[in-house]
Amino acid sequence: MSVAPDEGMQLMAQRFAANRITAEAEPEADPGAAGFTGEFAVFGALAASLGSAAREMRAWRMSAAAAAADWDKVHPIEIPPGTGYNLAGQQNAAGTYDQPDSWQPGGGWAWQIFGWSIAFGVGTTSFSIWYDSPNDPSNIIIGPMATPGRWEPSDFYLMPNRRIVFTSVGGPLIIGKGSGAEIALDYLPRYIGLKGMH
Repeated sequence: MSVAPDEGMQLMAQRFAANRITAEAEPEADPGAAGFTGEFAVFGALAASLGSAAREMRAWRMSAAAAAADWDKVHPIEIPPGTGYNLAGQQNAAGTYDQPDSWQPGGGWAWQIFGWSIAFGVGTTSFSIWYDSPNDPSNIIIGPMATPGRWEPSDFYLMPNRRIVFTSVGGPLIIGKGSGAEIALDYLPRYIGLKGMH
């Protein structure tokens, strides 16, 4: 059966009109196509589906990129490596606790600190955490804190030539292990960018 062009246009116009009347009588309840009816609902649903697929693909690419980061660019660390420091045995009074060789990243590296355990010795009433030295009040990171526990900063980065120093009041500190990630400086912008996308 063949249809002349004019007849074909008439048939299409009749079909669109019938679809529109049906769609107006029974609107589709597709949440991805809110505000669209009839033939346009298909385009709304398609757009929503494509948007969802694009978001899923982007999330997959970001997680794959993060997983593919070379170990020599970023890796977990313990701070300090090995056993924790029980400085209560080394210092029986309040004071400053500074381990330059253990509590700072090496040249060419940055640390993201995830957490650090701190306990009080006999008589300790508070502690503070500093950059480099407690001699400059602008170096304070947190404190004074009257409760021991675990310091778990959010997005705290320690750059090369900067270190962590603890101080206590009233008695000694027992400074346990810290944990974090060591990141090569040339990889740091990418690392921070990948974290920000999640």
